[in-house]
Amino acid sequence: MGDAPITGRTGASGSKHAEQSPIRTLSEDRLHVSMRLGPVPAEPDVTVTLPLGPPPKRS
Repeated sequence: MGDAPITGRTGASGSKHAEQSPIRTLSEDRLHVSMRLGPVPAEPDVTVTLPLGPPPKRS
């Protein structure tokens, strides 16, 4: 990481840039995960709601 200016990049949407950035965009991250684990569903099938325990006692 030097003081050289970043050139040739028009923003995060340009994922096909010559230099490899260690930071992925959301779409690149979803693609990476789907390639590793399989397709990522657009919406979760089940929403799990856990009941809250009793509130802590104040002294």
